[in-house]
Amino acid sequence: MKQIYSLFTFLLATAGFAQPYTETFDNYVHPGAVSSYFSSSFTGVENIAWTTVHARAAEDYEITGSGIVLRRIEEGSALVGTFPNGLSQFSFQYRKAFTGAAERKLDIFVNGVLVSTTDGFGAVTGADATVYTYTMPAATLATINTNEAVVVKIAISTTLSGAANTNRQTTIDNVIWAPNDGAIVVDPSITVTPVSLSDFTYIVGNGPSAAQTFEISGTDLNGSDVTITGPESYEVSLDGVTFDDTVVLSSFSGTATTIHTRLKAALAVGTYNGTLMVTGGGLTSNVELALSGSVTAAQTVPTITVSETEIVDLNYAVNEGPSPSVIFQLTGTDLDGSDVTLVSTPDFEMSLDGVDYQTTLTLSAFEGLETSVSVRLKAELEAATYNGTITVSGGGIVTPVSVNLTGIVTPTASNPDFESGAFVMYPNPVSDILYFNKITDVEIYNLNGKKVMEAKQIEAIDVTALQQGFYMVKTMDGIVRKMVKK
Repeated sequence: MKQIYSLFTFLLATAGFAQPYTETFDNYVHPGAVSSYFSSSFTGVENIAWTTVHARAAEDYEITGSGIVLRRIEEGSALVGTFPNGLSQFSFQYRKAFTGAAERKLDIFVNGVLVSTTDGFGAVTGADATVYTYTMPAATLATINTNEAVVVKIAISTTLSGAANTNRQTTIDNVIWAPNDGAIVVDPSITVTPVSLSDFTYIVGNGPSAAQTFEISGTDLNGSDVTITGPESYEVSLDGVTFDDTVVLSSFSGTATTIHTRLKAALAVGTYNGTLMVTGGGLTSNVELALSGSVTAAQTVPTITVSETEIVDLNYAVNEGPSPSVIFQLTGTDLDGSDVTLVSTPDFEMSLDGVDYQTTLTLSAFEGLETSVSVRLKAELEAATYNGTITVSGGGIVTPVSVNLTGIVTPTASNPDFESGAFVMYPNPVSDILYFNKITDVEIYNLNGKKVMEAKQIEAIDVTALQQGFYMVKTMDGIVRKMVKK
């Protein structure tokens, strides 16, 4: 066994580092002819697993006894060691092998990542016995001073210029390494689940929002308090009842804990996005939870109102139409600015100016200002009772608004029915007094056939006492007419 670096090893051990070991490659057995390059594997000091790619024994270009010679880029010449308990230090010696004048360099990989490339060497014709030492940078060691396995690969550098099949023989020897030094620092960690919450919302004046929950847990904490602070427009709680800007988990051990959060009350209409912060417990950086929500304007319902929902007495005598106009007022609130349309049934007509009458009127982009509408029964109608409707729609309202209409065209002495002696009764529908065009005896029956009124030798009868509905009127001559009591 080679005796090397004994003083250096002693100093490392007494300085508080983990016990270093030196790999001298005494266990390496070349698998074939000495002058040939092979890939192989063997177990070194402390049972470290080593593999070689396109390598051979050092022979005449040793550093101190046995060593590994790497050859060229084309075959990927490399020496690979796997260290199961991390590394707190790592170094090796290297020199030019054989006499070729091609420049040599070595790439050093840790867990597949290139961490170092040596300076160039050996670019002279002939042998060069200069021995170099590579020491892994402290910044790299800091990341692998763990309990996890670490794989280190030493390879002929791919950064070299020239053909990949040019020989770059290099001897590797005396790898000094130490596992993790037992002083592994594990950073405290806090996790929040989920990592974001959204849809905190309410209608202005109706806050706060409904609360939502997230879970906080931690590992390797230092036992200090953990503080949870909501963004400006949010508040937090441990019990879902009492909310505040901040809650504190005293001496938090990391046990999973449920936290409640919500959007504060009394906020103006707008969007409220922010970040909840978790601090303390030994954390080196804050843990964040994204929150998003909004306060919306009060919901309004477009409304159209008419001053009259029923207009009656749009009456005239035959050949004396149209009827006098009746005016009603139309107003709106919270309308959407679209057109409002008024449509009457065919026997009635409307006007906005009292001059031009139509069965359809349009209020363009109606904003709801009070508007007068005139309505009347059309001219040139026959003697009868006319029932109709004005339907108002548009402006964003969901259900159209209706105005019920009733008009009567009454017969006159010159009416053919009068002149022919036919029996005529009016108005129909009737609310109080029912008139006849001749004196007669009258019986009034309901639809069940029950007589409810009778009178003899009359020209009119008061039906005010009758309930609304349909009735049959029978005269002394056996004439029967249907009557509508309104």
